[in-house]
Amino acid sequence: MNSPYFSGFFSGLEPDTRLTVSEWADQKRILPAKATKEIGRCRTARTPYLKEIMDCLSPSSPVEQVVFMKGAQVGGTECGNNWLGYVFPNGVLIFTGANSAAGLRLMPARFLFMDDSCGHYQLIVWAQIIFDNHDPSTTRFECVQCGHKHYEKDKTKLLTNGHWQAEKEKINKSAGFHRSSPLQS
Repeated sequence: MNSPYFSGFFSGLEPDTRLTVSEWADQKRILPAKATKEIGRCRTARTPYLKEIMDCLSPSSPVEQVVFMKGAQVGGTECGNNWLGYVFPNGVLIFTGANSAAGLRLMPARFLFMDDSCGHYQLIVWAQIIFDNHDPSTTRFECVQCGHKHYEKDKTKLLTNGHWQAEKEKINKSAGFHRSSPLQS
């Protein structure tokens, strides 16, 4: 059909390419009670490490393939849901699990957290998660550079001041991200 009404209707379903996926999520996505403990408008600032991943999924990005190797409960599903909402109804999302080595082969960037005491950027690994006398209330992350202690209350600052660092240069218009679980959002 060559109707201006149909063409106008269908062009209205296409994503607004002036927005990135993270901007779209912040402006248009509402989180339901079933999906999150923070009901209401989506806020990329809550999980700043997902912003670059979402923006690599945007039409304005030169990246053509995005790989995200992640631990549990770090927002990967919501990142994918934001992208699906952005491209609906024309998008296809393929999830690859850890049981597929081919899907995880490209992992050139890791999220580094900055110690606000010494300015050192580092991964958080389980060996740095410490607690006293088997008491979970004393759980903390200690900087490998200066030994500064970070507690649960410091999590937002650690996430906000962190950044993605490439382990190797982007190849073939692909971007990969690796985010472990020790500091969940």
